[in-house]
Amino acid sequence: KPVDAKINVVLVADIDCIYRDFFEIRNQSGDPNRGDFNLNPDNVTFAFNLLDSLAGDDRFIPIRSRRPMHRTLERVEAATQKAREDFVTNREKFVKVFDDALAKQEQKFKEELDKLKERKDIDPQQMAIEAQIIQDRNQRLLQVRRDQLQKERDLKTRDIERKLTLTVRGVQNGYKLWALLLPPIAPLLIGLAVLVNRRAGEREGVARSRLR
Repeated sequence: KPVDAKINVVLVADIDCIYRDFFEIRNQSGDPNRGDFNLNPDNVTFAFNLLDSLAGDDRFIPIRSRRPMHRTLERVEAATQKAREDFVTNREKFVKVFDDALAKQEQKFKEELDKLKERKDIDPQQMAIEAQIIQDRNQRLLQVRRDQLQKERDLKTRDIERKLTLTVRGVQNGYKLWALLLPPIAPLLIGLAVLVNRRAGEREGVARSRLR
């Protein structure tokens, strides 16, 4: 009976993932002369991890696969969560009003066309002409209505965004103020305690007549 051969292989469907340009981009991403160019494709990490895995050396795979994690200001996010939810809710409401108004205008256009088709006192050619007139008129009305609603929607959306920005900025400024005022308090208290303690130590053993 033939022995089953064991093959240590990793099958990659697209060989372009290890194209040399990815390695060049990875090398150039840390160059300070390239300004803000900081592209770090995972293709390079993927290729290195493949080689280590095939070689049976898994020591650097977990380390190489790590990505820097940027923590957010959780207290600021929590304090502004209600404002963000209101922003999303109001924006969705204005979008729905916009869509409903356009749908009503289109429905009105459809009803006019249906009434025209039910008429028996005009020939097909005249019906086609009137249908074109109705279509042109409704398209103009629809465009005017769309522009009006879009303008109102954009104004209200910008107003909500402005309020959200002010709310977030107010919370951030509050935390910045506390971050500025609170740190010096502990050193000042410690300094005051040390000063009082030293003055008290200097007065010990000194006659009252010599104290000022």
